[in-house]
Amino acid sequence: MSRSIWIIEDSDEIREEASWELTRFGFIVTGFVSGGDALAAMGDGRPNLILLDATLPDMDAGEFCLRLREAAPSGPPPLVAIAPDGDTAGMLLSSHLSIEDCIVKPFTPHALVTRIAGIVSGRSPRTSSTRMLPAGRTGTPTVRWSPDSRRAVVDGKAVQLAPIEHKLLGMMLSGKGTVFSRSELLSAIWNSESEVSQRSVDVAIVSLRRKLGPAGTSIQTVRGQGYRFMD
Repeated sequence: MSRSIWIIEDSDEIREEASWELTRFGFIVTGFVSGGDALAAMGDGRPNLILLDATLPDMDAGEFCLRLREAAPSGPPPLVAIAPDGDTAGMLLSSHLSIEDCIVKPFTPHALVTRIAGIVSGRSPRTSSTRMLPAGRTGTPTVRWSPDSRRAVVDGKAVQLAPIEHKLLGMMLSGKGTVFSRSELLSAIWNSESEVSQRSVDVAIVSLRRKLGPAGTSIQTVRGQGYRFMD
């Protein structure tokens, strides 16, 4: 069954190139030059995914996400942001916005199709059933995490996680004690090692630690190697 993709991009070149490539792979693509035009069309049909330029002239990604929730009360479709650089991508993914992924300009057609197809088909990093993480030697609080929701529960208090933070936590829990390099995290979670800078991993880790509070100290930096989760 064909899947519907909306591309909201004011650059004719980027919008047309992305539309051509996605159509070639069987997606039904509708293009918009502004966020307002796309929001106005939401009542006529809900796409399977929205590809959004994060720096549209009429509104930024934050405003679009807020208005999208109002325009799609049954739940907004997955959203992938087109970011001008890796730092912006990291900021978007570590925010509270409902953004599934980011792709950085300039991007290759292959990277675009791979990222979109992965999200539309429901692919996600390896996860397990609900986990309980006991307090470790540093006295960190108990953390409960489930792959079926975008939240962790720290000492009984729910903590809402951004999509990328949720995936990061799940991956590190699935290999507790394993050191994951930044490249491995990029490849597994962002689905590409080249389109997003390694700085985006650091930004997302900082945000995840902050949200987990004292339990965030379980996410350890291994100098020169990467990150690991240790009780």
